[in-house]
Amino acid sequence: MEIALETGSRPSAILDLTWSRIDFKQCRIDFNPVGRKRTAKARPTIPISPALRDRLLAAREHDKKNAKRKKRPLCDYVIAYAGYPVGSIKKAFRATAVEAGFLDVTPYVLRHTAATWMAQDGVALWDIAAYLGTSLKMVEEHYAHHHPDHMKKAVKAIAKAVAAVNKKAEPLSLRKGRKSRKEMRLLAAPEGNLEAGAGRNAGSESIVVDQRQLGSAPQMHHSNAERPVAPQRGGDKKRNEINTESNGGRDRD
Repeated sequence: MEIALETGSRPSAILDLTWSRIDFKQCRIDFNPVGRKRTAKARPTIPISPALRDRLLAAREHDKKNAKRKKRPLCDYVIAYAGYPVGSIKKAFRATAVEAGFLDVTPYVLRHTAATWMAQDGVALWDIAAYLGTSLKMVEEHYAHHHPDHMKKAVKAIAKAVAAVNKKAEPLSLRKGRKSRKEMRLLAAPEGNLEAGAGRNAGSESIVVDQRQLGSAPQMHHSNAERPVAPQRGGDKKRNEINTESNGGRDRD
């Protein structure tokens, strides 16, 4: 189990491992036996931790002592029983898992666990693929979501877009503490004068007063044709009197 967890190798590769392919000085294991035809399921040479090296050395010394005590040849396979290589560990592994309270667990789960731990620790996906002897595509499909950087670029892009939208949605008066020219003109207009600056905008069809400056008052529109007419003075009054006199005769008739 320790070899499977620390190397992430396939069960078949571990069962085929021999002591002669373990470099204890360099802390390396070559899982590809001599003469094996290379397939899509690669068996790479990988480094191992000093802790795993020490446990393998202890297991090797134990095998030597047993072989000498029972007067049998020393088996070159790492996974061996009674001096012979083991062909399968499925039954023994299942029984051990059930005894520990784990159901439906197979030896291959240890490989998935190793890959998951590497991804969660931030190991680059291509390094995980090389360590496992598999393709980068497979690692991306099955283990990328465990990586701490998974979808970080997507989150950053969304946050940037939302911040831009929120900035555009802010009132003009809240942007950098400045007011627009239109707001400044409305604030400077005399109270009650809803047509401030109408003379400067005589050519426009209408003047719309910003409701933000009027509270709950409705918008008011004054077109040039609907503007109130100033009362007549002076000569206009005299002309009205003349018109009245000229119409007097007709009225009396």
